Amino acid sequence: MSKLRRLRLDAGMKQAELAERVGVSQATISSWENDQYPIGSDFLPALCELFNVTADELLGIKEPREFHAHRREGVTDVAQEDIDLVKRLQVIVEMHREGSLTDTEFAAAKRRVLGLD
Repeated sequence: MSKLRRLRLDAGMKQAELAERVGVSQATISSWENDQYPIGSDFLPALCELFNVTADELLGIKEPREFHAHRREGVTDVAQEDIDLVKRLQVIVEMHREGSLTDTEFAAAKRRVLGLD
């Protein structure tokens, strides 16, 4: 069963009622529900608003799981790199505050940690 048909039935609507509300013929609704024709982009906003769904949900578009996994891994990797960088900077800042590093040594250590040398 198509997503549009399921949404329509869940809303307790007949094809004729949906057609009237969207401004198309009942035959058009039928063709959309039976995947004979794609839903026209002019009608997506009205359908999405009517059924309170996104266009992706209405059209059944899903991102591949692999994409999500890679995106999550990438974000985690970047976040971990940032965390490690901040920790290294915190160490040298603390050493400078305690007097273990001179201003010159502190500046050089910062450049090294930030990869500027």
